[in-house]
Amino acid sequence: MARASISTGASPETVLTDVIRAAAGDWLSMLTSDGVTVYAQYAADAWAQVAEKPTEDDRRAEVSSVLRDARTRALSAGGAGVAVGLAERALARTLLGRLQDDADAAGRGQQPHTLPPPNLIPGLLGELMRQTAMHFYTRDAAAYTGTAAIPDVQTFNTTTRRIGEAAANAARAGRPALSGRGTDGWTAAVRAAMQSAARPNANPGM
Repeated sequence: MARASISTGASPETVLTDVIRAAAGDWLSMLTSDGVTVYAQYAADAWAQVAEKPTEDDRRAEVSSVLRDARTRALSAGGAGVAVGLAERALARTLLGRLQDDADAAGRGQQPHTLPPPNLIPGLLGELMRQTAMHFYTRDAAAYTGTAAIPDVQTFNTTTRRIGEAAANAARAGRPALSGRGTDGWTAAVRAAMQSAARPNANPGM
């Protein structure tokens, strides 16, 4: 069903809905696996050790260290294949995005420590949904690049980005499950995000 909507040039929202519906069980198993849950725990805990470093270079180095540790633990927990790679990229983007927020605050003359304490688990969920949607879209859409549905690489890249944005927006539906529960609410949050992404027109205007 997903490839059918891709081949006809359906909207990114429709493609995302079909991708989720076609492989809902696979997505749920992957995004709630023990290996991926390790990354959710790091999103909950790692910022404190990153933020305590004195310089931006030190904080970026600490992010790299966190990612190495998370990968080791994820693989030990039974994570494998594409799930760990997507979760690692999502955590990296989440932590580096927070670093950029701090840098922007410093540029405005605001001390980073005056920013609200970060809750990075919802950010990780949004980024993981984005990365997963883009991964599966590019896998299936490559065969149709150069056809009427995806006439050129620019169209391919634009559609990939829009599908990722729609998936990240759908992840907002998972935030209530995470509120006050941390990683205990991870599976429920993933389910809610997927259900939102699977509803037609759930993310209009993307």
